[in-house]
Amino acid sequence: EGFKPIGTTYDANISTNYFSGTFDGDYNIIYNLYQNYEDSDNTSIIGFFSTNAGTINNLRIENSSISAITNNMHIVAGVICGRNNGNITNCGSSGNLTITDNGVKTIYCAGITGQAMGTIEGCFSKTNIEVSSSNPSTINVGGIVGALTEDYIKSCYNMGTININLNSDKPILVGGISGNNSKKVENCYNVGDIYVKSSFQTTKTIQLGSIVGYTNENAETNNCFNIGQINIDLLNDSDITYIGNIIGDIYRGIINNCYNIGKINLSNANIQKIGQIAGRAQSATFNDCLGIIEENLIAIGNENNCVLNNVTLTEKDKIPNIIQVVGEDFANDSKNINKGYPVLNWE
Repeated sequence: EGFKPIGTTYDANISTNYFSGTFDGDYNIIYNLYQNYEDSDNTSIIGFFSTNAGTINNLRIENSSISAITNNMHIVAGVICGRNNGNITNCGSSGNLTITDNGVKTIYCAGITGQAMGTIEGCFSKTNIEVSSSNPSTINVGGIVGALTEDYIKSCYNMGTININLNSDKPILVGGISGNNSKKVENCYNVGDIYVKSSFQTTKTIQLGSIVGYTNENAETNNCFNIGQINIDLLNDSDITYIGNIIGDIYRGIINNCYNIGKINLSNANIQKIGQIAGRAQSATFNDCLGIIEENLIAIGNENNCVLNNVTLTEKDKIPNIIQVVGEDFANDSKNINKGYPVLNWE
């Protein structure tokens, strides 16, 4: 199994064995973290920490190798921690996170934490994530967080790739920052490419965005930009798809000051509800959002009862400087660490 996570590993002990202290990595690096889990009857909560209810600061984990194969259990996996109920600040990861799901349970996985019910701030992921699934349940995958249900993700970026291989009708929520946002994502950017391939005939639901896959009621996505690409290869023409270069699907949420110059590459021309800013939007509010003009691609793929303030598409070479849109938490890339695109002030 490799390194045993700090704190509880299984839900059976979840009320008593949280990590609830303070871990300060002092900007040191842990190399070659290795974990390998195979089938269990319990929920596996895996990462360097399992469930965090304390504070994790200033930690880097490089060249990790984390894998799990499940036949009948939930997987909650992240390189820093599986589930975060506390605070994670100034942490980063790289390496590989691989989940193979042969069962019927839910998956949460990401480069920082699979499930977040606490704060994530000033973090980055260069972890490449691969999920393969052959049975029906739900997949929540993000570059930083699989699913955010409380508090916020702030000032984070993702450079890792996300690769989803489906041989089932399992619904998936995938985002370059977070697969699911129920609270607030702000001052974040995504560079990593996302790949989704399905070889299954039965209809499935895909909520996919380069920043956030699905945004819930009253949740916010503020001051974010994307330069990564989405690559979709679906077998079934009737799949329910909500695909956007910022948000895949948004219900009664708010998007402010977001910017996209990434592309969506489709193998199936019949895929519906795709947009430069959002795939589908219901009773949502959009303020000052920009995207590039692509053939047969509008700003919002399917829009119902939304408020749209300055939502525009233009030629790539005519788009204004990203910093003018996303704000003062970003700086020019003077060190050429992001291909000339803006970086966060702390980088």
